[in-house]
Amino acid sequence: MPKGAIEALQEASALFAAGRLEEARRACRKLLTKRPDIAEAHVLMAELHGLAGDESRARQCSARARKLRPSWTEAHLQLVMGDLLADFQRYDEAEARYRNALVLDPGFLDARYNLAAVLNATGRNADAASELQALLDRDERADDARQQLVHLLQELRRFEDMEIVCRDGIALHPASSFYQSKVGIALCWQDRHEEALCAFRAAGERAIGGDEGDEFAGARFLEASTLLTLGQYREGWDAYRWRRTRRALALSTPALPKDPRTLAAASTPKRIRIIPEQGLGDELFFLRFAPMLAAGGHQLSMQFPPKLAQIAAGMSEFIVCEYGPARQVDLTLASGDLPSASGAHFAPPLPLHVDPERRTKMHAELRSFGPPPYIAVTWRGGLMPDEPKPEGIRYFAKQLPPELLAAALRPLDARVIVVQRRPQTDEARRFAEAVGRPVLDLSSINDDLREALALLSLVDEYIGLSNTNMHLRAGLEGKTARVLVPTPPEWRWGLKGTSSPWFPTFTLYRAGAGRDWSEALSRLGKELSAALRAAASQQD
Repeated sequence: MPKGAIEALQEASALFAAGRLEEARRACRKLLTKRPDIAEAHVLMAELHGLAGDESRARQCSARARKLRPSWTEAHLQLVMGDLLADFQRYDEAEARYRNALVLDPGFLDARYNLAAVLNATGRNADAASELQALLDRDERADDARQQLVHLLQELRRFEDMEIVCRDGIALHPASSFYQSKVGIALCWQDRHEEALCAFRAAGERAIGGDEGDEFAGARFLEASTLLTLGQYREGWDAYRWRRTRRALALSTPALPKDPRTLAAASTPKRIRIIPEQGLGDELFFLRFAPMLAAGGHQLSMQFPPKLAQIAAGMSEFIVCEYGPARQVDLTLASGDLPSASGAHFAPPLPLHVDPERRTKMHAELRSFGPPPYIAVTWRGGLMPDEPKPEGIRYFAKQLPPELLAAALRPLDARVIVVQRRPQTDEARRFAEAVGRPVLDLSSINDDLREALALLSLVDEYIGLSNTNMHLRAGLEGKTARVLVPTPPEWRWGLKGTSSPWFPTFTLYRAGAGRDWSEALSRLGKELSAALRAAASQQD
């Protein structure tokens, strides 16, 4: 269809969708006067006549459309109107048209595919998945439908079904990287990581464009995450350079080395600028490896993110904080390159400096709330729903209902401090009601990491999901934390057990299948109670 005709049809359709039927009729008639060969315009005119009660003209317009498109049936006419309605988000009406088409022709795959799209757009993902499966039952080679079904099953967390659909896709399309990557993800969620690793490697081998393409990079990053989860750190850091954030930086930073491992073998010290690329907690994590580079004679500098710059003074022994114009350097590293560039596969938490004045102020605030022991809590980690998520990588949702955590703490004789970043409306109130007593809401400390460090250096216990404050607490000598770990876990928490080598003083409480926190929170309550009793007896 010529561009001008498309625009004219879109104008008429927009008027129809807005309920301006007479204007739509005039626009459609004008289009058909110039281009009577546009079948879709005849379908729209048939709809307009039908709404006006002129069934005779409606039938005539439908007949003209079918004459122009001899292969069209009555089901096709329903499909065309369904597509028009869907384009303007009139989803209920579009759904009705697609269902009409399927009553007329149950084997009409385009109508079923578009019906699934409307169901998905209105949040009925399970119904959408059922329609796509029905489509594949009729035509197993409908690859677009299969790929959409895979995405939906992943959203629905039906990973056994997702694996089956992916394996059928692999059998039909053995050269496809997509199905290999997706079956790997399904296997990870089923705790079959060794099999997943093989799938991700197979995806890399089949990737379009080789090691220059996005498919290859995506497969290698998934491989990296799996290797790190399995504790195979050296290989994991090698593959980690294919992460999306680094590839984006490489486009704007020509000085970024293609393979950061070459720095580990450098014979002469270099002046190195480190570029931040991830969240604050991740930046703190990767800076663990910076002292090893400094020990090798390299001079490090970094333009810290503003919030991280608040605590950068304590890192001055091994890195210079850039505030003004960029320093002259020999090369640039992304922060996630530090493990590979240092030549080390492992590093302990980075010691952090606590501001004594802020510590004194925070101590007074805690005492005014009540006597120790003090327990700080968070119930969500990572990015908020309204914050942009990383593209092309797995982003873990880290949260549990605040009431569940509060119920585990309710029996304890301790003062509870809420340090949740950006708590949503009423969350702190709901938490306090569930814990059965007033809580001290110090969520504002997340705006200044110096205050966060000061508070975390004072509380007796810190409980939460993985977040920036966990990385801060890890930098405080002798301090412990209790980490609530969703399933599947982020790689830094490993697959099993109650501890992580990356956070040696922390105790882990892992969610069960389906994000069931009951057993983990029961254990947390018992162990916290025992720890508080032991601490009280030592003071006596």
